[in-house]
Amino acid sequence: MPSDSAPPVTSAPPTARTRVDRVITGLSLWWMAAPVAFWFSLTSPSGRTSWGTGVSWVLSLTSLGGALVAPVAGLVVALAGRRPGARRFAVMGAVSLAVIALLLLILMNLDSECPPGDQC
Repeated sequence: MPSDSAPPVTSAPPTARTRVDRVITGLSLWWMAAPVAFWFSLTSPSGRTSWGTGVSWVLSLTSLGGALVAPVAGLVVALAGRRPGARRFAVMGAVSLAVIALLLLILMNLDSECPPGDQC
């Protein structure tokens, strides 16, 4: 017969976050923010002022770096730090490449819809 006076089961104490954990978290957040930066780079007022053009370029480079550099850097850091999150960065890289390939296919299809010699 079980006793109701048994002590509650406690979880393991939280471990201290290391620098590798913080880098992995930062790279994950950078990757997740890349689509937002890409969207804002498309909607920024790039033609109005030189300031808008600079912001558009910075946002474009940030989104491109987040989509391409963050998964690779995260994979290297996770493998070097012997963290279990390395597989997550491989999946992030695959998702990034799939989305970039899809965008390129869409852009190539939109470009081919205009008849030759006609300005759309």
